[in-house]
Amino acid sequence: MSSRSIARDVAMMEKYLHSQGAAYYDEGRLDDAISWLKKAIGIDERPYTRYHLALALHKKGDLADAVAEISRAIDLNGSVPEYYYERSLLWGEAGDGVRSEQDMVSATTLDHNYRRIGAIRSAITAANQVFYNAGVRSLPDTHVIAHRELQAAVRTVEETRESTGRTFEQASCTLPCPSYCCHFSEAPLLHGIYIGPWKLLAVRTYLGERGVSEKGFLDRIPFKREEHFTRTLPPHIVVREGGSKFVYAPKRTRRFLGKRLLRYVPKGSDYRSLLWINETARACSFLSGGKCLIHDLAGEPGLPSCKEFLCLTGFTVVILKHLGMVDQGELETKSLQDLNSIAVEALIILYNRLYGNDALMDLGKVMEDALEQACEADRRGETDDINNSLGVFRRVKKRHGRLFGLQKDSAAREIMSLFR
Repeated sequence: MSSRSIARDVAMMEKYLHSQGAAYYDEGRLDDAISWLKKAIGIDERPYTRYHLALALHKKGDLADAVAEISRAIDLNGSVPEYYYERSLLWGEAGDGVRSEQDMVSATTLDHNYRRIGAIRSAITAANQVFYNAGVRSLPDTHVIAHRELQAAVRTVEETRESTGRTFEQASCTLPCPSYCCHFSEAPLLHGIYIGPWKLLAVRTYLGERGVSEKGFLDRIPFKREEHFTRTLPPHIVVREGGSKFVYAPKRTRRFLGKRLLRYVPKGSDYRSLLWINETARACSFLSGGKCLIHDLAGEPGLPSCKEFLCLTGFTVVILKHLGMVDQGELETKSLQDLNSIAVEALIILYNRLYGNDALMDLGKVMEDALEQACEADRRGETDDINNSLGVFRRVKKRHGRLFGLQKDSAAREIMSLFR
């Protein structure tokens, strides 16, 4: 086996172990998370794995080891602001105010937004709840509701939820961006950039029509140890050829991202650094002129990074477009550096004015309560109670609509000022 193949297998195994540990952490299985993250570190030490291990240890109550792990992550990569920010919180919990403030200064020197990271993440959480309908109360199917006016009210609410929930379906980044998502480090497979069988057929046809060898565009990675990858890789991307299984992914070119562009890299949708992007990240072989050659080739959806991934800047812009607060022409007048800053400010404005606004949230709760009470009365067959609750729902809905409109107009004026 060549040294390149060995290195690739090591990288894939590290990714698998880390992914398993991360999944266990999200599930609250802290002992399993710690065990798997340590296995990943034993194969290939990565700063983000040390960081993730620190989070798991802290959640388990092991403050001293959490500090040690996050300190090691900083030793391995001292340019990630959230490492300092999280260690600042740990020092504060340990009662060391001096070190806590020193790390906060380090974090905010790298990224001034860490002084208000709580507000930013609250805004992100609120927007996610709205556009992914998180935490909304379920309503009965309209076909089981006897009262016609109530049936129509429930249908309208459900249609509004569905419309809002479709905002991010197939949303693609259309920003003036140097295609950060198309630059990656290590094997592209590590970052979910893969080409499934149907897409592969379209790519081969495309390359064949141009008389270009696929060797310059595609990596073929053996898929030998299924038990190690089934949770990391979806089965539909595996291709069987000649009795063996492979996963296909784009090759990287020799074009490095470099320090200049790295300065303007956007944040992830949770306002964390994009771990696979660094100055040595190389461009995807299908990237040409800042655009992907196979984005929607032959009617097949683009690669996951093209169609499903949105950085925080792209996430916010999709919301602004949904609200009619910005158009493509306005976006194209700004650099990505400017848009990264605008997106954070705009997201906080949307939170304060709309998605985290106490008055709107209170009215929304009253509307939900009234509709729920009307549905309960419908199940009991109590027409007077249904009509009373529907009356409350309609009145509050009008108040909510008027206030939302006023707040939306105010938010739009503030956000448009950011583009001037």
